[in-house]
Amino acid sequence: MLKTKLFLVLIILFTGSSIFASQPWVKEARTAGINLIETMQKEDIDRISQKLLEQKVNTVLVYSSISFYLPEDDYEVALSFIRMAAERFHKNSLKVIWSYSCLQQITAEGKKREHSVFKDHPDWLQMNWDRKSLNYQYQNIVYAKEKNDETAWLCPNSDYKNYISARISKLSQAGIDGICLDMVSFYGLTGIWPCTDKNCIGKMWVDIESGLPEKVDFSNMEFKKWILWRHRTLADFTENISNTVKNTAPQVQVFLMNYGCSGLSSTIDGLDGAYIAPDIDFIWQVNPISSMTGMSSAREDDWISMMLMFKYCQGLSYNKSQLALNFGFKEEDAQLVMALGLAAQCNPLESRVGGVTASVGRRYRQKMYKWVETNSDYIFKSESKAKVLVVYSGRNRDLVDGYKSGGVYATPYGDGLLQGWTVNSFKESVKSMDYLAEHRGYVEMLIKLCIPFDMAELSSLPARVDLDKYKLMVLPEALSMSELETQKILSFIENGGNLYISGKDTGKLNQWGVSVSSCVFKEMKKKTSGFEDSWLVKEKGKYYFAGENSGKKFLNKKDKSIIKAFARKAKEIDVLPVAQNNSSLYVQVYEYNGKYIVSLVNYAWAGTKDKKVKSVEANISLPLPDGYTAGKVYAAYPENEGIEELKFVQEGNVVKVSAIVSINALIVISR
Repeated sequence: MLKTKLFLVLIILFTGSSIFASQPWVKEARTAGINLIETMQKEDIDRISQKLLEQKVNTVLVYSSISFYLPEDDYEVALSFIRMAAERFHKNSLKVIWSYSCLQQITAEGKKREHSVFKDHPDWLQMNWDRKSLNYQYQNIVYAKEKNDETAWLCPNSDYKNYISARISKLSQAGIDGICLDMVSFYGLTGIWPCTDKNCIGKMWVDIESGLPEKVDFSNMEFKKWILWRHRTLADFTENISNTVKNTAPQVQVFLMNYGCSGLSSTIDGLDGAYIAPDIDFIWQVNPISSMTGMSSAREDDWISMMLMFKYCQGLSYNKSQLALNFGFKEEDAQLVMALGLAAQCNPLESRVGGVTASVGRRYRQKMYKWVETNSDYIFKSESKAKVLVVYSGRNRDLVDGYKSGGVYATPYGDGLLQGWTVNSFKESVKSMDYLAEHRGYVEMLIKLCIPFDMAELSSLPARVDLDKYKLMVLPEALSMSELETQKILSFIENGGNLYISGKDTGKLNQWGVSVSSCVFKEMKKKTSGFEDSWLVKEKGKYYFAGENSGKKFLNKKDKSIIKAFARKAKEIDVLPVAQNNSSLYVQVYEYNGKYIVSLVNYAWAGTKDKKVKSVEANISLPLPDGYTAGKVYAAYPENEGIEELKFVQEGNVVKVSAIVSINALIVISR
């Protein structure tokens, strides 16, 4: 009963997701974040609009006091302002997304005022792991003089859900195009793993017939269920809000600001994109390694971590549109960040470190957004032609690495690095993880080999991912798998796919972290005895077991023998590099209306001491479908207006062309 109830919820969530599509304008979004205050007039909105239009912005993400804990009269005043602002933005041809802070509510001067969230509704607040303390504090947010502003974190299963539903319903009818649900998480101020109040305990029992665990223990079955359930209940909360919007204003697109981009913050804070309903779009907050200097001092390993994060964002968006924050510090590192997002089809929300509403610069934004506008169809409406799928699993992240923290970037603080660094010690480096390091190591090998790839969430394989388009599936350290996930992967092999497995205990646990009585992957591995360096045939496909912890070993030691072995096994099944002899060139391949697009990003200069951009030559060899004859090849660079036609040769079905890449470029091949 327990297994059936929650797993059926997940299957219902994933099944038929293709019927959900973003509003058409989202595919074209070039977004800027702005702060507005209610005293602004129409002329102020027009003036802001004109400046943004000059920068080639076509969408605004607006922050205002609407997210504060406001009396009803003040809320109506805020809504009147939103109606006016939305009307002016629309007259200036800008789409409008309004941000609403969902599970975090701020009361300005709340410490001094008679009414605040905590004072009026203590039963709404998240309860910490100690089962006593409530999740609120006083700090400087609105006014900088004293710590009087109250920040309260709300329980998604309390009566607060009725309050926010009513407020979101009114907001959705204020003439805006989208609502961004922000601050959806369990956030522990005095201890992690909230919320432990009676509302969450009661819902957990209804959902999975399990009670609150006694202590934090990742080997304990009740605690494992608790960790996985927290993702589900936050997803339920966002889905209920989305349904409210659909019922009152179906033309309004619902977005979710998602902070957990493949690291352990998803485990700790509970928000995991894999659980979110398919009609909700994402705005991904891809945070840089430093909150002060962004990625400007990042090392090569850290830049590769960011490549993975954007591909993770693309994979969890399941062919929908997705926006992503691009935090820059200076123009060069900012362009590299945006280029990595564009290579993963993430619509840019250009920002500067320190705030969503800041910009690296007017001229920089104008240059990049003009280039994005010109090449929008190729970037956002194209289809990935990658032949490799790397499987990611948030559940395995939870169960294997969940007791740790960090797991996003590689380089720990030190060696002259500035303050604001997010990796405080090696313990927080992705290199110290187990599941995350194994997964990261294989992604890095593909990037170094210039082999295009996609990413997908393990739990989405049964219903959301078309596996027929892939020749190779890489499955790193998937300790926990459900029966449906196992069946989908086995059918991939049986139908002619090639499965590359790392880790000694693949499929040892079910979706709840319980040992299975019979493991098909264990039986498959037994058959490799005496054939350890060979692909083994299974029906129409093949499978191969790599060495234990091979991905993690490569990530930490850069062992050339590991990447050479991986490249050799890929070559044996005709999975080949697209760029030749350049291990610091990031490559992805797409197709749009019969044209093939090669996205190139040069990161050879990133992480060097002088941080100066050094152009590289990209030598491309792209296999095309049989019978395809290329007639024209050109390059598009952000630094230059227009296009540069390139000389090329075609040998059989392979087009060979060279281009000089400063930071990023698109190579377009047409008949």
